[in-house]
Amino acid sequence: MKENPHFLWETFLNVCYTIELVGGPAFQLHEREKKMTKLNIMIEKYLKYSEDTKAKGTFKGEVSLSKSLKRCFQSICVENLEDIKFDTYQEIVRYYKINTKCKNSSINKHVAYFKTILRHYGYNQHPFLLNKSLPDDTKHFKVI
Repeated sequence: MKENPHFLWETFLNVCYTIELVGGPAFQLHEREKKMTKLNIMIEKYLKYSEDTKAKGTFKGEVSLSKSLKRCFQSICVENLEDIKFDTYQEIVRYYKINTKCKNSSINKHVAYFKTILRHYGYNQHPFLLNKSLPDDTKHFKVI
């Protein structure tokens, strides 16, 4: 039976990391756990926080945004926080433009919500946060 090389590499890294931790600073494990954080878990935990601290209407809107973001991340094959890079923003925008009827303003809401989650968990220096919003494409009409 042929071994999965990716699995072997991950096992090797985990063993090396465990050896590195012996006698090392305690924060290293915390940083490793942060990098491997599953995005779905982060979103769910943030939703629980929102349910306890925000108005019902706000929470209801965030539930909708969360479901949409989870579908997006699944579609673009982003599972962990370490998978989120500066360029992931383009993949998210492309997903919403191709697979939904969302306009720029709605895409900006989804991205802003995800950025809020990142900041909530202390990722204030994450490269993803450097992305600018899409230009507003809302059409305004004068009332006669």
